[in-house]
Amino acid sequence: MRFAILHISDLHRDLSDEINNEWLLDSLQNDFDQFEKQSPPITRPTLSIVSGDLIYGVKPGNADSAKEQKRQYQQAEEFVVGLAERFFEGKRERVVILPGNHDVSYEDVVASTLKIDIPPEIEKKSTAGL
Repeated sequence: MRFAILHISDLHRDLSDEINNEWLLDSLQNDFDQFEKQSPPITRPTLSIVSGDLIYGVKPGNADSAKEQKRQYQQAEEFVVGLAERFFEGKRERVVILPGNHDVSYEDVVASTLKIDIPPEIEKKSTAGL
């Protein structure tokens, strides 16, 4: 049994010149159409790994950062769903996502690094919300 993996990495799109999902999928389709014409033929992928940065990300201080990040996530979701639909018979479990550093919320990362003072006394810890 032959097994092949389609590895796609770093999709993050230039926000000033974004590529449409259909164009990306059509480009992949053109590649897939060439597989059997090669000598020897290229095995059609059994699954896909989409790694790295699926979205471009949002710069700190962006006024509508949550809204923009949500838009980019939706665009990435539409791409991976389209990938599953077009190339893997709609089987979404055949598309594995490995996020990258652009795929996290910068504001959440900064918030997670804020120092929290923990009082040494046990009775004060419970009132501190810990």
